[in-house]
Amino acid sequence: MSSLTDTQNSIDTRNIDITRVGIKDFTLPIQLSSKNNIQHTIAKVNMYIQLEGKYRGTHMSRFIALISENKKPINSNTMRELTIDMCQKLGAKNGEIILQTPLFIEKKAPITKITGLMNYELTYHTRIQGKKTEQFLEVKIPTTSLCPCSKEISDYGAHNQRSIINISAQYNQNIEPETLIKIAEESSSCGLYSILKRPDEKKVTESAYENPKFVEDIVRDIYQALKQQPEIINFKVSSENFESIHNHSAYAEIIS
Repeated sequence: MSSLTDTQNSIDTRNIDITRVGIKDFTLPIQLSSKNNIQHTIAKVNMYIQLEGKYRGTHMSRFIALISENKKPINSNTMRELTIDMCQKLGAKNGEIILQTPLFIEKKAPITKITGLMNYELTYHTRIQGKKTEQFLEVKIPTTSLCPCSKEISDYGAHNQRSIINISAQYNQNIEPETLIKIAEESSSCGLYSILKRPDEKKVTESAYENPKFVEDIVRDIYQALKQQPEIINFKVSSENFESIHNHSAYAEIIS
């Protein structure tokens, strides 16, 4: 049986480097390593390399094979190993893997201690450029904020809103998503819960009322907390507060 021609490896006379080539939005089941356990979940993955101009194409099937054959739970270390392996198998100096997945955390209600699952959106991003490896973790955390101005000027009550906090951190070696989630929730007026009984609802409402936060307060408090994390190199933090009495959101962002 004659061998088949490797068209991708044929020479391209245009000799133009391609910055990113690979697969995008490939969905597959994975194991996710969290602080307390291993979760079975689903991820969406982008995998790219830089293609030298002399080659006509890359080998798309190798991306799929690499991520599909991985049996290790996903965490910072696994992402680093996979990205290094991808570049080696495809003969590339530069490459990156971006993996997006939900993380579920059991969270107890503050008074009754009834347990429910909260979900948070994670994005692991590992990038290799020559001998340099950079790793990033992005987490989206829903929380509660209560307006200090509304509390100050109102005879009774104060308007509050649900907020989405986004933390994107570049880190050394390893970082746990739970670390970023804890910082975000503690920097808000109050955290969110999936299940609340009446005593819990009373506690959550009063806790938020006693801890009013502008959107500016939230990002500044998170900034201070992230600065104390030795594994974090730099970061971006933002908060979008979905206003309950306005037809717009309030937004603040800090880049370290």
